[in-house]
Amino acid sequence: MKKSSIGSSFFFEGFMKKWIWIVVLILIVILLLLLVWYFGFRNRVLVLPKQDTVLEIYEPIDLKDVISLEEGTVISKEYTPTSLGDVTVSFQYQTESNRKRNGEVTFSVVDTVAPYVHLSNSYSISVGSDDFVSDILCADNYDANPSCIVEGEYDLNTVGTYPLTFVATDSSSNVTEKDFTLRVYQPSSGGGSSTTPKGTSLEEVVSLAEEKDMSFGIDVSKWQEYIDWEAVKESGVSFVMIRIGSQKGIGGEYVLDPYFEQNYEGATSVDLPVGVYFYSYGKDVEDAKNQAQWIIDTLDGRKLDLPVAFDWECFSYFNQFDLSLYGLNEVAESFFQTIEDAGYETMLYGSKNYLNNLWIYNQNDIWLAHYTKSTDYDKAYQYWQFTNQGKIPGISGFVDINFSPIS
Repeated sequence: MKKSSIGSSFFFEGFMKKWIWIVVLILIVILLLLLVWYFGFRNRVLVLPKQDTVLEIYEPIDLKDVISLEEGTVISKEYTPTSLGDVTVSFQYQTESNRKRNGEVTFSVVDTVAPYVHLSNSYSISVGSDDFVSDILCADNYDANPSCIVEGEYDLNTVGTYPLTFVATDSSSNVTEKDFTLRVYQPSSGGGSSTTPKGTSLEEVVSLAEEKDMSFGIDVSKWQEYIDWEAVKESGVSFVMIRIGSQKGIGGEYVLDPYFEQNYEGATSVDLPVGVYFYSYGKDVEDAKNQAQWIIDTLDGRKLDLPVAFDWECFSYFNQFDLSLYGLNEVAESFFQTIEDAGYETMLYGSKNYLNNLWIYNQNDIWLAHYTKSTDYDKAYQYWQFTNQGKIPGISGFVDINFSPIS
C-alpha cells in the first residue's frame, strides 16, 4: 500500500508541475499580447482623407495636405497617382507620444483633363486624298488612343469648303470640340515663285543678345557641312550644341551624324563649350533608354560642358506612336535618367507650342525653340533657339542661333 501511495504522489506532483508550466506559458502569451496591444495599437488613430478630397491623375500632392488624422501628424510625403479609381496609399505618421506608425488611406483618383487637338480654324487638303482625320494630332494625358472623329459632311473628291467639327473624347468622358473649315483644293499645275530669305546677320544677333543681356551660340549638324571654327569663335559665338546622331524613323536604327567628330574636334579645339543633341523617334521607354546608351557609348568618356538634349519633334506622326502624353513624357524621362546616370546633364528640346501642350509633365531643363525676337514663353529655359536663319562667319548658309541667359 505504501508503494502505491508513493507512486500516486509522484504522479500527482508531476502532473501538477506540468500544468503549472502550461499556465505560466499561457500567462506569458497573454502578457505579450497585452504588450503588443499597448505599444502597437494604443496609439492607433482614425485615418481618413480630408472631406471631399479627390485626386487628379498624375498631379503630385503632399499627403499631409489630404489626410485627416484623429490625432498625430502625417510625415510629409509626395505622392503622384498613376491609376484611376480607388487607390490605397501607405504612409507614416507621428503620434502625440512621438512614435512613428504606419497608416493607409484610400482616395478616389479621377481624370478631368480633356484631350488635346492640334488644329487651327482651317485645314487644307488636295482633292482626291484618301484621308485627313488620322493626320490631325489628337492626344490625351491618360489614354493612348482617345476617340478622335470628325462630325459633318465632306467629300475629298470635290473641291470646296466644308464646315466641320473635330471631336476628341477620352475614357473619362472628357471632350474637346474644335470647329474648323476643311478646304479641299485643286493643286496648281505651275511652279510657284520663291525668294531666298536674307536671314539674321551677325550684327543683329549681337545687338539682340546685348539688349537681352544674353550670350549667343549655335547648334550644328551635317547640314552646315564644313565649318571654320576659328572664324566662328572670333565672331563672338560662346557655345555650341552639336548633333551627335539621329534615328531613322519609328523603330529605326541610330545613326552617327557624319560631321559629329569633325564638329566636336573643331569646337573643342578653339575652347568653345560643347553639348550634343539626338534627333529621336523614340517609341517607348526601352527605345529611349537604348538611344541614351548609344550616345554614352559614342561619347566614350568625352567631356561635355553643356547638356545632352533629347530632340523629339515627330508630332506629325504622333498618332502612330500609341502613346498618352504621360507616356511620351516617360519616354523622355527614361532617356534623361540613363544619360544622367553616366554623369552628363540633360535637357528637353521643344517648340513653345508643344512644350505648353504636350510636354506637360516634363520636369527637366528646357531648350526652347521659338522663332521670334521676343519670346512670351512663361517658364524657365536654359537656351532659346530664336532663328534657323542665322548668318555666322565661318559657316556657309544659314545656321540656328540660340540665346542663353547670362548667369
